[in-house]
Amino acid sequence: AYTLLSGNNVPMGFLEDETYVEAEAEILPGDIFFFYSDGITETRDRHASMFGVARLIQCLQIYGSLDADELTRKVIQAAVFFSGSETPEDDQTCVAVKIDSLPECCGPVRCFEIASSTSALSGARDMLRAYLADNEGLFHRGTEMNKVVLGFVEGLSNVMKHAQGEGAPIKIEFRSMRNRLHIAICHSGAPFSPRLTHLPDAGSLRESGYGLYIMNRSFDHIGYDTLGDGRQCITFVKYFSAETVTTPGT
Repeated sequence: AYTLLSGNNVPMGFLEDETYVEAEAEILPGDIFFFYSDGITETRDRHASMFGVARLIQCLQIYGSLDADELTRKVIQAAVFFSGSETPEDDQTCVAVKIDSLPECCGPVRCFEIASSTSALSGARDMLRAYLADNEGLFHRGTEMNKVVLGFVEGLSNVMKHAQGEGAPIKIEFRSMRNRLHIAICHSGAPFSPRLTHLPDAGSLRESGYGLYIMNRSFDHIGYDTLGDGRQCITFVKYFSAETVTTPGT
């Protein structure tokens, strides 16, 4: 069985102000993600017929048991054989990702909802501190936990002040994996583009940009996405080295 995943957006990097809509797909061990350029499916034979998606799917079904590198080679070889020429008219690029296993959660997923009000900040901060205390194996230095809490509170405060209306609901999720911590803040307010915010320079008198600076220093990755239902979601990710991570309770 297979599923064709596609969207309505232009490719990333083409338009500066493009808003991308998030889509969800279930991932299971043994699944294969195959990314390809149209130079493969639009390869033509001497009769001007295209290689097409159907032939590509057939290749994946036949060679899906091979490792990712060999699978991509087989697809390229099939397209070349179909065209009868080793000089393609367009680029033929493909990437195969095979899912061997899914990451394990070290701790429970914690979801809750608060009202968009600065008076709710302290409660959300305490919820994160409690969650981190329950999963203290992720942290080998107290300063890391303090930085995560600081960055989270700064991001939540920015959502309340600049994106979300007073009293509107904000959904928050904490999720810990074996080597990383995920924090998601989802709201129905205005989207945020970090490209439009300039980080402060040393010696600058400008007051804006410090919130983004704090968040960037607190986390290893920050994502800004539009969900399928139109809500905005900010995702904070903090990675931890394998040698410092222990499973809670061990």
